[in-house]
Amino acid sequence: MSLIPWVPTGGDGGEGLEPMSHLDPRLDREVRRRWEVRAAEWRAVALAELVFDGPVVPRVAGGAGMGFRALLELEVPFDDVNAHREAEARFLAAAGRDPLLGGFPMVVLFAPRPREGVAP
Repeated sequence: MSLIPWVPTGGDGGEGLEPMSHLDPRLDREVRRRWEVRAAEWRAVALAELVFDGPVVPRVAGGAGMGFRALLELEVPFDDVNAHREAEARFLAAAGRDPLLGGFPMVVLFAPRPREGVAP
């Protein structure tokens, strides 16, 4: 499966396929921007799952033109306020050192939820 749309340019076997970007030059830029946001989201979720020690539910909203590329809400496991704030600080420190997240202008919101199997 390919993520880039293709147009057959010859032959019956599909050889000689070319990207459709020549039809709309904005396509490549828009697709690239969406996948950059998605890559940052995946990296942030993986990091948050390690730091908060549990499953994380992400929600992404665009932020283009507001000084950042994305608004990422991470629903994270919550035990208590002190542990949550410590985990937030560890996440932000690690994200700042990460080669992808450190240079990606993104706002992260943490939405605490009770840890699975723990009564509220």
